[in-house]
Amino acid sequence: MFRDSSYDIWIAITITHTYFDTKSCDLSLEPSQETMEVLKKSGILFRQYDTCTWVLLKPVSEERIRTEMFFEDESYTLRFELRNRIPEFYYYTQKEVVTPKESHWKCSYVGEHGIFSRLELPVTKELLAKTETIKLMFESKTKFWEYLLIPKTTPGKVSFKMLEYKNQLSFIFAGLTDVSGEQRPAFRFVTDKEIKLKETYDFKISLWKITDYGEQLLSDNICYPQPHSTSIFDNENTITGYYYF
Repeated sequence: MFRDSSYDIWIAITITHTYFDTKSCDLSLEPSQETMEVLKKSGILFRQYDTCTWVLLKPVSEERIRTEMFFEDESYTLRFELRNRIPEFYYYTQKEVVTPKESHWKCSYVGEHGIFSRLELPVTKELLAKTETIKLMFESKTKFWEYLLIPKTTPGKVSFKMLEYKNQLSFIFAGLTDVSGEQRPAFRFVTDKEIKLKETYDFKISLWKITDYGEQLLSDNICYPQPHSTSIFDNENTITGYYYF
C-alpha cells in the first residue's frame, strides 16, 4: 500500500458505504488541529491512499524508538474529522456508524460545521506494538418511494398503474392530490415498503393507462426519485419522483 523503507503502515482507516457499488464514500478524513500537532511531534505521517483509505505511517529503525517514547510520556487520543464532500450526503446516510464489538476506537455523529462524524482513537502501548485496520461502515437510509403523476390535460375516466418489470417493487395508488403550482390534481403512487437507497438500481419502472378498451403503456423508463427530493406528505420517510404526461 505504501512503499517507503523509512516507514511502516501502523494504522489503515478504510471507509465503506452501502449507498455505493463502487469504491467510494463521499467523505474526506482529516486530523483535527490538535492531532496534526501530535502527529508532527511524534514523527508519524498521515496520508490518503485512495478514495476511501487513509494510513498512519510509523517510522522504522532509530526514529521508531523516538515515536514510542513520545507516546509513553503522556496519554493521547487521536481525533479525525469525517467531512462530507456534498450536501446530499445527509439525505442518504444514516447517522450511526457500524462499530464492531469491543472496539478501542469510537466514531460519533457530529452533523455541524461541515463535519459529519468524528473518529477518536486512544493511543495505547498495545496499539503502538501492532498494525491495525479500522473499518468504518456507513449505512444508507431506507425510504418509501412516492410518485406524483401530473396530467397536462384532464385525463377523463381513466386509471393508472405502476409496475416494476421484475416485481421487485409494488406500488399502491394513494389517491388524487393537489400539487402547488399545478392546475390539475396529481395521481399519487407509493411503494408498499421502504427501499434501501443506492447510487444505482436495477429497477425498471413502467406506467400504464387503463381504459375501457384496454391498457396503454405510457412509459417503460420512469426515473428514480432522488434522495434530496423529500415528500411534502412525509419528509422523514419518503422521497418523491414527478412524472408529467
